[in-house]
Amino acid sequence: MESVTEELIRGKLIEEGYSLLVVSRDAVKFFENAKIEGSATLDYKDKYNLKIIARNGDENTACLHYNSTPARCVVASLIAFGQNKLWKKPVRADDFKTYVSNAFDEYCSNKGMEGESAREIKKLSLSESQIGHLLNRDGKWFRMLYDKTDDRIRLKCSLRDVILPNI
Repeated sequence: MESVTEELIRGKLIEEGYSLLVVSRDAVKFFENAKIEGSATLDYKDKYNLKIIARNGDENTACLHYNSTPARCVVASLIAFGQNKLWKKPVRADDFKTYVSNAFDEYCSNKGMEGESAREIKKLSLSESQIGHLLNRDGKWFRMLYDKTDDRIRLKCSLRDVILPNI
């Protein structure tokens, strides 16, 4: 059963935003011992947009709609990097696509989630081809969080905080 706080947060966010928030909050603990200079914060205060604040020397910000492919990819990639400790060394682009496309499924199985809540989270999954298109576009959010050299991707900002909506 959800707590009163969780019910209030759910009322402040659309369904995709709430599902991303749940996964993001659990992802923070994966990065507690990560030795990465930069840090990223995911801000869920806006009802429709995920705000990413990356600090790696200077501060950069990007806003992405919750149900957009980039927003889902950000959360899935942070979960994938955290669950598999991929921050230790650069990852091949093909491996990155595989890990990120399976991130939400792995998350649900690791948490033992079943039923409606697992379906809501798995619904956010991306295919490897969608992730490949995002890698080829190399958007602002991607450059904020990752370095891409040759065929290798390195995480340059670890997830340090998730800001909950005001309730």
